[in-house]
Amino acid sequence: MPYHAAFLRRWRRWSVRGPPGRESRAPGAGVRRRLGRGSGGDQVNPRTSDGGCLYGRTMVDLTEYERRGDLDAPFELTKKHERAQKTAERIREAVRCDVAPLTWEAYVAGEPCPGCGLPYRDEEPWDFKGTMYFTEEERARYDAEQARFKKAHGDCRSHRHSVSGSLTMHCGKCCPPPPLPPRQIGEIGRLLGTPKQPHELMRWRLRLYCGHVVEKQAHYTHKTLHSAFTGSTSCPECGLDPATIVDGEAVGLVEEPPGPAKPSPAAPPAEAHESRAGSESARTGSGDRAASRFVAATGHCRPRRADSASTPA
Repeated sequence: MPYHAAFLRRWRRWSVRGPPGRESRAPGAGVRRRLGRGSGGDQVNPRTSDGGCLYGRTMVDLTEYERRGDLDAPFELTKKHERAQKTAERIREAVRCDVAPLTWEAYVAGEPCPGCGLPYRDEEPWDFKGTMYFTEEERARYDAEQARFKKAHGDCRSHRHSVSGSLTMHCGKCCPPPPLPPRQIGEIGRLLGTPKQPHELMRWRLRLYCGHVVEKQAHYTHKTLHSAFTGSTSCPECGLDPATIVDGEAVGLVEEPPGPAKPSPAAPPAEAHESRAGSESARTGSGDRAASRFVAATGHCRPRRADSASTPA
């Protein structure tokens, strides 16, 4: 057997059972793991003896997920929870805009902002090249716009936005952002991907600032409450939004993951015999054709076998 073939045999055996003398290791230590999820390879992950939950090619262990507080303990708010709730409310109020945005057709037609009444796109173009490079005329125009915005939205405590090529600034609380073109919306949808399947979602039990215990869902790759819900969510019981998460824990996937694909049944013995016979005939035919080409090229007779009988002269 060639060296590389022998090496591949040993590698496959060791990847499943481990090197010689190390078969009796901890449970799950000798599991073959090859090519992670999405790379096109297979990965064998049998169910472990410690109660781990399997998700396709990925192990889902509930002990790896954050568990905050005790949902069975009496509900009690602290000053830390009150500070977190006030911070979440201040941030939500600063970025919330109750004015309906324009449609794409109305925006293209040149309608002004429905919040402040100023245009999104100025008639006179503006090229922001840095304040240190402004001319006297550009400096005067820029300072006038800054003073107007501060006077109109100085108490909003929100962000500002504008359209490229225009100097007019709009408040994030009073003015809705300009709409996105349909092509860009389709591109964003393509980048974000298809909706997640139920077996890819983890169920969380959450106790909120209002005291209600609700169940929410997030992708199973989010292992902390902050990465899954950014620290707060909405309460479906009383409508509090935002509601700071006081206690929480992961309870399991929405649905059981699909099982592994069943192997295809082996070919019947008759078919296997026919396939072997066909391969033998193919090899015999290829040998006859090679001998015919040898005779045509050299002019010699076809060599006889050693055990064949010779004919008399």
